[in-house]
Amino acid sequence: MIRAVSVPLGLTVPGKPNIAATIWRSVSDLGARRYYFESSYSPMIFWVDLAKLKLSPGSKPQKLDLSSKPILSGESSAKFVDTEPFKFLSN
Repeated sequence: MIRAVSVPLGLTVPGKPNIAATIWRSVSDLGARRYYFESSYSPMIFWVDLAKLKLSPGSKPQKLDLSSKPILSGESSAKFVDTEPFKFLSN
């Protein structure tokens, strides 16, 4: 169902500049504490089990680096790496 309502890559509609391609589709399972993701660039589905992430007070910030468009599949919480926290812009 989620693919049926996604905007395909490369679609443009004259006069409707606010339509943008769907790059990421996600589903959350709050009971199981998992987030499922699918990229338009990859046929694979991957998920993150929140129980496997370091989320306790004092833990270092982590990220899942997607800048190189890696092909991920299955449970991917082990692929998170330590990172610097966001630096927010001041007013």
